[in-house]
Amino acid sequence: MPLFHRTAAPPNPPPATRGSTNIPAHTLQDFHPAESLWAIELAAGQQDFASSQEQLRAQLPQNSPQTRARYAQSIQAWFFPDGRLDVLPVLVHRAYLDRSLTTEFVRLAYLTAEPIVGGAVADMLFPLEPGTVVPHDYLDGYLRRIVGQATRKTAKRLRQNLRKLGFLSPGRGRMVLQVVPASGTAVFLAFAFMFAPEGARSMELKTITDHPFWKHLGLKTEDGLRGVFREANGKGLLGKYVVADRIEQVTTRMSFQECLEKRVRL
Repeated sequence: MPLFHRTAAPPNPPPATRGSTNIPAHTLQDFHPAESLWAIELAAGQQDFASSQEQLRAQLPQNSPQTRARYAQSIQAWFFPDGRLDVLPVLVHRAYLDRSLTTEFVRLAYLTAEPIVGGAVADMLFPLEPGTVVPHDYLDGYLRRIVGQATRKTAKRLRQNLRKLGFLSPGRGRMVLQVVPASGTAVFLAFAFMFAPEGARSMELKTITDHPFWKHLGLKTEDGLRGVFREANGKGLLGKYVVADRIEQVTTRMSFQECLEKRVRL
């Protein structure tokens, strides 16, 4: 049964899971989805991070050099914090050259890098049924709990970024929760990256569901995640996926790198 009716406002929000007053509100910047995607595609064709950033600053479409530098700085913080090019979205784009798939990993990487927005998706929006009207107070209360305040600018940026990511309806009217399409390929690759970097490994499903990556990609239920594993198992991409004595267990077969080399698809 859904937690909320499709047209009803959600009740009191669930407690946040990220602890309070540890995340400074000023770290939340405007998200730039088109520029972020382009930066990943540019980086995928480069061997040197400094050259990639130099090209990014020079070729971003904004007229102001200061604006281009600011955008490039944000993109570096979100996707290349260690000054390395071998990050997940770049690795996926190099292997698949699939803009739609790369876009999913841009979303995942951004939500991992921005804990305020990532927490809003995993802790606040995930429990809601698609079509739910999300009042401003619902997200404002979340901000007050995790950063100790809900300034107008921070609250506005959070709402705008959630719209840009596709989780909330576009426009300035009421905010309605939307379904973000999550491909089985993206979910399986992200799972392999995080849980099977070296190869075969067995784990309980709860170990996987406790991580928010699948929520960040857009899945709305654990059954949706189970469906990905069932399909992967049927295609021989897993060692096994079994349910025995009320314990669900996933055993990987290939490392993340092998998944990229084989360009696995679901």
